[in-house]
Formats: sequence, structure tokens, C-alpha cells
Amino acid sequence: MITKLAVLGLVLFIAWLALFRPGRGAAGPKRKPPLPPPQVLEPCLRCGVYRMPGGPCNCDPQSTSED
Repeated sequence: MITKLAVLGLVLFIAWLALFRPGRGAAGPKRKPPLPPPQVLEPCLRCGVYRMPGGPCNCDPQSTSED
């Protein structure tokens, strides 16, 4: 009887390893899209900070404080 339980335990352990082994089907961590190369960026005419061509600039952010 002990032999049957030991064999059953071994079979269940092997089945668990086969079905739930780590890394199986995992795509891995997702990567962020790469930053644009510096040659693509253009300076803002007001403050000189480099930004995407035609993109918004935060030279004059909207005031949220109550004066």
C-alpha cells in the first residue's frame, strides 16, 4: 500500500512539473517603445527645450493655483 501511494505521489509530482513548470508560455516582460533618436527632435522657439516636431511644449503650463 505504501508503494502505491509513493508511486501515485511521484506520478502527480511529475504531472505537476509537466503542466505547471515555470516559464512555459510566458512572453516575458513587455518593453517600452524606444525613444526617438535625437535627430528627430526640434527645439521649442520660446524656451529651447527639445520636443517632437509639432508636439506640444510646456513652456507656459496652465496655472492651477488659486490667487
